[in-house]
Amino acid sequence: MNKLSKVLFLIVPIIFLMQSCIGNKDYIYLQNKGDKSNDTANTFTIQASDYHLKPGDILHIKVVTEDEKMNSAFNPLTSGNMNMMQQQGAGTPFYIMGYSLDKNGILDLPYIGKIELKGKTIDEAKSLLENEAKKYFKNFFIQIKIAEFRFSILGAVNKPGQFYFMVNKLNILEALAMSGDVNEIAKRNKLTLIREIDGKTHLYNINLTDRDLLNSPYFYVHPNDIIYVQPVKSRSLGNLSNFQGTLSAVLPIFSTFLLVLNTYIILQNIK
Repeated sequence: MNKLSKVLFLIVPIIFLMQSCIGNKDYIYLQNKGDKSNDTANTFTIQASDYHLKPGDILHIKVVTEDEKMNSAFNPLTSGNMNMMQQQGAGTPFYIMGYSLDKNGILDLPYIGKIELKGKTIDEAKSLLENEAKKYFKNFFIQIKIAEFRFSILGAVNKPGQFYFMVNKLNILEALAMSGDVNEIAKRNKLTLIREIDGKTHLYNINLTDRDLLNSPYFYVHPNDIIYVQPVKSRSLGNLSNFQGTLSAVLPIFSTFLLVLNTYIILQNIK
């Protein structure tokens, strides 16, 4: 066997070795990207996820007093008219019958009046409402929650769209699970989080492959967040989604070429 043939036969196992090593670091979530002291116990300190209210937020506020007329004024939204509105296709009932913060972050309630809630957490907002309610009611109960908690996911995911959830907090991994997770062409180390703060739009990079994400202030999703999942630059070859798949398609062709070339070389040597 001549030198050219030997070199060509060495190339094939090297390529197969490359194929087996490609892609893991770009596809596995929450990897250890460095020597981190908190990795030993696999315990991480999650940053506070308390949401601070901003203009345009819609709140569900329930006030219960000893006066039934007051209760009706404060709580027009009942399970009956909620179901009726949804059946009629009127959209989310809280948009119509919830309490919205105006452009200055001020809430206007019947009898109680206007209260500035911009920048307040839900617990802080509840305390402010209770202090104001004491001026008008002797016995009362107040419940306050974010009524319209929605976010959007676009790009390289299996089910893009706008999603609603009815829990107090939702992290980025749970949000992606609602969209069916990212698909095969997603760039997992470069998601873009779009978030509006004080009237300005901010862009943040999310790296799903780094476990430092657990310590990130952007680990939790906020109302009206938009998550964009970027696709990889080399999308496909023969309808394949990544380089590893592309290599798998090319290898049989390359191997056939080597076999033909080697046969030709052997025949030439025989002659």
